[in-house]
Amino acid sequence: MISKATLALTVMACAVLGPPAASQKQQAPSEEELIARAAQPWTGDLDGMIERRTVRALVVPSRMEYWIDRGRQSGAEYELLTKFEDELNRRYKPKAKHLRIHVHFIPTARDRLLPALLEGRGDIAAAIPTVTPERLLEADFGAPFFSNVAEIVMTGLFYPGIDR
Repeated sequence: MISKATLALTVMACAVLGPPAASQKQQAPSEEELIARAAQPWTGDLDGMIERRTVRALVVPSRMEYWIDRGRQSGAEYELLTKFEDELNRRYKPKAKHLRIHVHFIPTARDRLLPALLEGRGDIAAAIPTVTPERLLEADFGAPFFSNVAEIVMTGLFYPGIDR
C-alpha cells in the first residue's frame, strides 16, 4: 500500500515535471505530409513566402532552362533561382541559423506555367515567356532579358497547320 507521503511526493513530481516526454514530444511531419502541404494551392506575396520559408518555382524542363542529369539540377533557371535563394537568405536572415528560405523547383509543361501559377501551384513561373497584353492582365512580369524578339512558329508532319 502506498503511503500518503509517497503519493503526495509523486503528485508533486508530476506537477513539476509535467507529463512523460513521449506525450510532450510533437511528432515531425512525414515526407508524405510535407509533400501534401507543398502541393496545396497557395497564393500570396513575398512576405508570405518568407514566413513560410519556401518559394515554389515552376520551371520548364529544357536543354537550356532547367534539367536534371543523374540527380543533379542544372540550367539557367536553376542557376538564377539558386542565386535568388541566396539573396533572400542574405536579406531576410532568420532568428535561428538553421531556418533558411528554400526555393523548390517544380517541373511544369510550358503551356501549364501561367495556369499553374494562377491556381496557386507555384509562387514564381521561371521561364522566358512572351509578354502579351493578355498575360499582363493575369500576372506581373520581371524586366525582360531580351527586347525586339521575333518569334517563328514551326510545325512538324504530325501537327496541324497554324491558323492566322
